[in-house]
Amino acid sequence: MRELDRLRGSTCAADFRDTLNVGRKLAIQILEYFDRIGFTRRRGNDHILRDKALFR
Repeated sequence: MRELDRLRGSTCAADFRDTLNVGRKLAIQILEYFDRIGFTRRRGNDHILRDKALFR
């Protein structure tokens, strides 16, 4: 997640799915979990790390 965020500034479900080599449903479930716990925040179709300094 941090690597994708560093490269693009955000992560979309398709990029996350391809990076993890999992199905779309699982990738979306993981991204939604990250949003719920505050690791990321969703903006449109992208998921952005909330506070990059916390996750180094």
